[in-house]
Amino acid sequence: MGVHGDVCCCLFFFKDPAPTEFYTLSLHAALPISFEPIFQERVWGGRRLETIFNKPLPPGQRIGESWEISDRPDAISVIANGPFAGHDLHWLMENHADELLGEVPNHDGSFPWLAKLLDANEDLSVQVHPPASLAEQLGGEPKPEERKSVV
Repeated sequence: MGVHGDVCCCLFFFKDPAPTEFYTLSLHAALPISFEPIFQERVWGGRRLETIFNKPLPPGQRIGESWEISDRPDAISVIANGPFAGHDLHWLMENHADELLGEVPNHDGSFPWLAKLLDANEDLSVQVHPPASLAEQLGGEPKPEERKSVV
């Protein structure tokens, strides 16, 4: 797959539960929910997320990734609209996980997806994830279970 000079859009589709009663009134009234993007500077990044997706990129930085939905300890998405604006995704999971995910197994209290847009202005860097048995010892992250959608 050629990624040099391409903008990649990772899309995640959520299954809409059939009965609207599934949502509590407070969460249902807040839908749809949007989040503030979390920009990641990368040596291979560029500025096209600004022009293609109208993202307000920080000046003078090469932004390779815009994390649209993240519940990682070092980068948690903040709700940008509606009555929950200012709360973060982890708060939403603590208070509305069943309404957001339905019966998704093994989410461990965190939102189970990381959704991002990529701008690969140069060749991408190599990423190596050690096996879980070595990750903590080496100070890295274990190989994640990944599903990618490239548009």
